[in-house]
Order: sequence, then structure tokens, then C-alpha cells
Amino acid sequence: MKNGRARAVLLAVAFLAAGCGPQVRRSPGPAAVAAAFIAGGGMDQAEADRLEKVLEKSFTDEEARLKLIGYYEQRRYTSELGRPHYIEHVLYFVKNRQESEIHRMAVVTLLGDGIASYDLAKKLWLEQADGAGAENAAIVANASHFFASSDDVENAERLLFRALGLAGKTPEPHRDLGVLYFFPAVARKAGNRDLAVRRALEELDKAYALAVNREQKFQVLIELARGSFSAGSVAKSEEYVKKLLDEAGGFTSHWRYGEAMHTADTIRGHLAFMRGKTDEAKEMLLASARVPPSPRLVAWGPEFSLASDLMAKGEKAAVAEYLELVGKFWRREAVLERWKKDMAEGRNPDFGSRF
Repeated sequence: MKNGRARAVLLAVAFLAAGCGPQVRRSPGPAAVAAAFIAGGGMDQAEADRLEKVLEKSFTDEEARLKLIGYYEQRRYTSELGRPHYIEHVLYFVKNRQESEIHRMAVVTLLGDGIASYDLAKKLWLEQADGAGAENAAIVANASHFFASSDDVENAERLLFRALGLAGKTPEPHRDLGVLYFFPAVARKAGNRDLAVRRALEELDKAYALAVNREQKFQVLIELARGSFSAGSVAKSEEYVKKLLDEAGGFTSHWRYGEAMHTADTIRGHLAFMRGKTDEAKEMLLASARVPPSPRLVAWGPEFSLASDLMAKGEKAAVAEYLELVGKFWRREAVLERWKKDMAEGRNPDFGSRF
């Protein structure tokens, strides 16, 4: 592992020394980004090697880079070479595509990838967000996403407040603030989770009120449904899930469609479980896993809170099937196999918590 970390640092330094700075080129749209990232997760080593050779000749081939990020994202926790290659390709977008929506799609993150790579990315973001790009709403908002993903809530909040002033009356900065205020780190900073949750829901309500088209409303509804359930507001979460499902039919090709349906079905399963409808809860658990892959599900993984509740009630078969289904898009084989082993040996796996 020491050699792997050293190589990651050397790759990053070499990359920065190459002097590849921001260039004026059209960035791939969200649908193209998601498609390439997800396709990369299904590649084999031979195809990854081929794309690496493509980049030797065409450094700015971003479809190839996105596929490689998808490939290495799945392997950076298990492969000695997976992590440094992943870091190299992520840093390309941090340095060259700071205005791109890529940074808001859970596709290029450095969470857990080492202090050296994080410090390099932090330096790049601050140089732009507090320097040449300080008046650019997209760069400022994207920088806030980077800091939010690493629990640096002070920088994230500071930049989002600036983005509010730069973006005008648009829903995105309010939506991002709402998501940020649900982070545990914000509650710890405030010393009061209820206060943080209240502020989160207020910002999401503002975002929904400012949404002027169905696509904006669709994205805010994902967060409202998730946030209101997390806040313990059963009636509100049920209301937002219904609205989300009503909207989702028009966005089956959207890059967040799988995430939206996973969120809605998980909450519906929780509500059924709370009302003693265990069979319905199991149906919703499995439905939540039979969704198209989306960047957030692939990178951050599915929700396991409902699986945990059902496991505690002895519904081992449904949970085992759920693990098989989510393994088709969340390729954390070592984690999934450990949980399966726990179940086979009569232990309840520690799925952690999300909602």
C-alpha cells in the first residue's frame, strides 16, 4: 500500500507539472457523463488498458477519462494501481473542468483517497473559487461540492452563500445548502441537530419554490423526500414521495432517475414497515434495487437502512436477495461478501446508517 500511495502522489505531481490548465472546450453533458461513468464500471482490464493508450495520444479525450474513472472507482479500494490511476483522472477534471456539472454528479470525488491528493485538489479549488473564478457561480458552487464531500462544512457553506448571490433566483444553491445542512458535521458544528434539520428543510423549500421547470422540481423533490423522512416527518415524506413518483415518469432517461426511484421505493418500504406491513416493505426493498444504475448509486452505494430494519425482524431471505441485486451496480464485492458471510453465520451485518 505504501508504494501505491507514493505512486498516487507522483502521478498527481507529474500531472500538475504538465501544465494542463483550464481550456475552452465544451464539457460533456450530464447524460453523457453518467453513461460513460457507468459503462466504465463494466469494463475489463483489457479495455481499461486500451483506453489508457488512447489517452497517451489524445490527452483531452474526456469520454475515455470518464470511463476509466468508472472503472477505477470500483477498484480503487482493492487494487494497488486502481487508486493512483483514479486520482490521476479525477485531478484532470478538477484542473480543467471546474465549471462542469461533472463535479455535482458524485463522479469525480477524492473522499478517502489520501491526504496528498486531497490537498492538491483543495489547492486547485481555492485558487479558482477565491481567485480568478471568484465571480463565476458554477466554479464557486462546484468548489462547495468538493468541500462538502470531505466534511469541510465551513468552506462549503461559505462558498454556497457566495453562490447564492452570484446565481440570482435559481434553485440550485438553495438545494445544495439544504443537502449540506443534513450532513452530520453541520449538526455537530451547530450543536443542535434539530436546528440543522430545520435549516435544511427551509432551504429545500426555497429551492422548490424557485424551480421554474419540471427537471428542476424533479431534482429538488429527490432531496425533499429524503430530507423530510430523515427529519422524521412521515406525512411530508409521503407527500414528497408521491410528487416525486408523479414527476419521475417524465425523466426515465435522466441521470438521476435510478437514484430517484431508489429513494422513493426505500421510503415507501420504511413507511410500510412502520405500519406493520412487512410483506409490502420487502417488496419495496427489492423494487429499490431493481432500478437503473446512476452515478450516486454506483459511487456512494445504495441505502441499507430498510435492509437493516428487515434483517432485525428476521427477514433474511429478502435481505440476501437485496444484496445480490445491488451487487449488480455497486461492485463492492469485499463488503457484500462480508455481509453475506455474517448472515450465513447467524450474525446481523452492520450496514451502517444513511437515512
